[in-house]
Amino acid sequence: MKYSAILFDLDGTIHDSRESIFSSLRHAYRTLGLEVPGDDFLNRYLGPPLLDGFMENAQLDEKHAAEACRIFRAYYRAGAMYECSTYDGMIDLLKHLKQAKIPAAIASCKLDPFVKAIAEKKGYNPYFAVTVGASEDGRVSTKAEVIGQALAELGLAPENVLMVGDRRDDILGAKEVGLASAGALWGFSLPGELKEAGADFLFETPKALEAFLFMK
Repeated sequence: MKYSAILFDLDGTIHDSRESIFSSLRHAYRTLGLEVPGDDFLNRYLGPPLLDGFMENAQLDEKHAAEACRIFRAYYRAGAMYECSTYDGMIDLLKHLKQAKIPAAIASCKLDPFVKAIAEKKGYNPYFAVTVGASEDGRVSTKAEVIGQALAELGLAPENVLMVGDRRDDILGAKEVGLASAGALWGFSLPGELKEAGADFLFETPKALEAFLFMK
């Protein structure tokens, strides 16, 4: 394999967590007295940092967006975060990487305690050398910063590392740090989003990504 490590986004890449996020968003909107938008609108929240999502999509100022995040996370932490299903073929891919001794990491903009709790609950930990999310103090928040933290914990430079993600932030963050990027078309991206962001590769399924990584 040409890559020394593979980084994966979590939501929309490893598993489908749409309903866990949507139910938490609906709760936040209702609690704040806002009209709850439909699922097509809520799709805008999938991928980018949550604070940015509330500011851009709900048109909240930073103070009220931070309160929306607090409400969302309390509901999410109470159990909604586990309402997700692993994509077909993903565990087979992760097993193959482990057998080949290629380190894998989760690099997500979700808060780090959530990333670690979900990885443990869903049984992902045996397949990942590192699991990294955004820090609660805001020190690590953007995709590029999360990727940088994952690389630091792996002890690797960006060269020959591949970032796999389903949203433009994953692709742009990889580019900022200097990683190659693979667009996960099975996730939450909009039509053309990953290509326009400049993904180096595009894959329809985890199985297609596995075939590419281990092609002879």
